[in-house]
Amino acid sequence: MSRPGVSVWANWRLAIPVLSERFSVVASDSVGFGFTERPANLNYNMENWLRHGVGVLDALGLGKVGLVGNSFGGALALHLAARYTERISRMVLTGSVGVGLI
Repeated sequence: MSRPGVSVWANWRLAIPVLSERFSVVASDSVGFGFTERPANLNYNMENWLRHGVGVLDALGLGKVGLVGNSFGGALALHLAARYTERISRMVLTGSVGVGLI
């Protein structure tokens, strides 16, 4: 999960091959960030980013997953874990913003 102007690929491209040795890795940009589309009519807020994140999991047929999030991606991971507890098995957060701040 990444911020505008930064992509998951830019942030994690060197770690993905290493993580892939032990885990199945899906590197997904949040809607409006990185390489995703930026729909003009979308309200960019946590509710829509959560909807997008769960939509990615559902589209890929993933049930319970581990999340890695940096900065805003960490805050999004925390929100996902708080809202969809049954979908999250573990998390790694780096430089994360807290839930109450977003």
